[in-house]
Amino acid sequence: MDAILKKKLRRIPVLGIFEGGLWKTRGFQEPIYVGDPINALRVFNEKEADEILLMGFRQTLHGRGLPRQMLSNLAGEAQMPLGYGGGIAHLDEVKWLMDTGFEKVVFNTALGIQPALIEGSAALMGSSSVVVSLDYRRNANGLRTCFTHSGTVPLGMELSEAAVFAGGLGAGELVVHHIEGDGLYTGYDSSALDLLASTTDLPMVLAGGCRGKLDFSDESLAAASGLAASSCFVFYGRHKAVLIHYP
Repeated sequence: MDAILKKKLRRIPVLGIFEGGLWKTRGFQEPIYVGDPINALRVFNEKEADEILLMGFRQTLHGRGLPRQMLSNLAGEAQMPLGYGGGIAHLDEVKWLMDTGFEKVVFNTALGIQPALIEGSAALMGSSSVVVSLDYRRNANGLRTCFTHSGTVPLGMELSEAAVFAGGLGAGELVVHHIEGDGLYTGYDSSALDLLASTTDLPMVLAGGCRGKLDFSDESLAAASGLAASSCFVFYGRHKAVLIHYP
């Protein structure tokens, strides 16, 4: 099974960017500065990372995406497929990202307030380039409820309902992001894959809770199309020293 996992599952670093720096959170809170995103990209180039997702940290809350010059610089540095999400509000921004070299755009908040933008992006770029991040928490009854606006606003849908809705808008891939696991090394929520298997056939990338090599060889995750993570790519060792690496 390990060979199958290595063949199918992409290992995807997620780089959270805010005010020009690289930041890491715990449960979408407690941001910690961990360095320069350009330097991080150079390391991942050397390590031949499968793919990178650049996420503008809380950009939707600020009403804008990351500066275009910064995004252009990052796209010019990357030697692997690159996706971006955070504060995308208009189709011309999507076109600019595509023309600049981004292979994918990632939406979350648009699912709740601007679903037509997801539809338009799928028509413009093709569904394979449109990703919807389903950020969720488990409520007191164990139901997985989805949130937008960097985990601050309830979407009003549970996870499987949101997955079907995103697929209907033209999304070609889902990031299934467990907010409560973010930065805590608790392991991926593998049972979310079983929940969604009966409702959608979209490729699913798990995020939130990665334990590093332990999860990259976990047979229970084989149904995913990729494993996205942040902490296990930027912190190293028992004392969690900042060290960009690619296990």
